[in-house]
Amino acid sequence: DEENIYFRYFNRDKKAVMLKGYNVETFEPDDNEINTGERIISSGVLFYDNKFIFRGDKEIRILSNEGELLGTFSDEFIEISARSIESIFDISNGRIFMSAGDSTEENEVFCCKIDDILKGKGEWEKAYTINHWSEYWDEEPIMNAFQTEEGE
Repeated sequence: DEENIYFRYFNRDKKAVMLKGYNVETFEPDDNEINTGERIISSGVLFYDNKFIFRGDKEIRILSNEGELLGTFSDEFIEISARSIESIFDISNGRIFMSAGDSTEENEVFCCKIDDILKGKGEWEKAYTINHWSEYWDEEPIMNAFQTEEGE
């Protein structure tokens, strides 16, 4: 937020991922330590509209910046996405965007309104598709970048 930068760490005693804030000017610790209630956070923690939003092992959790649980959203898609190395988890315009694909095929990205999750009515809708590179280029772009001309 405007006053603090937050770090996450695993607290062995509480067996949970914690968030701890430090003042951005003095780097003094904030009195507030937030227990996420999760042993694993597979997406990182996003801060949006004074809320912490993250994808845990089985659900998306939304916490206030004081640590109060404001909402959760759980379904099979979230669990699949949490296991996908190349998944997308981001926020824009009051929506969470998430995918569960990989780079070998097209990747569908879905979104859900944050306000709907807070009301207990979260539902995914398809936002867009990221096509495989072969839809745009004749040769894989990364391989072209590594190729050199003969004799070099």
